[in-house]
Amino acid sequence: MNPFRPALAALVFSLSAVSAHATAAAEPVPPTRAEVLADLALYQRAGLDGSEYREGFNSFDSSYQARVAAYRRLRSGPEFAAEVARIEARGTAATATRPAQTVSR
Repeated sequence: MNPFRPALAALVFSLSAVSAHATAAAEPVPPTRAEVLADLALYQRAGLDGSEYREGFNSFDSSYQARVAAYRRLRSGPEFAAEVARIEARGTAATATRPAQTVSR
């Protein structure tokens, strides 16, 4: 019996286990309901809700760019975690701050 065969088998097995673990760790985790609702609340707080559907919308407008910057600041700051905690504290009845607008056809 080849003395290297068990060592080679162990090496192949350990490398495949590490590879499988690395693949599983790289998969993105979907956001929770509270995170989605918190993101929506901050988007609305920044004044972005519905702005791209308005007549004459211009994504290069300085006031729109300021609202986008405000949203990004809120989303990456402590406000996001505070909003998630607030929504989670409300429980399963958490809803967005405003009802969704329906599109009439």
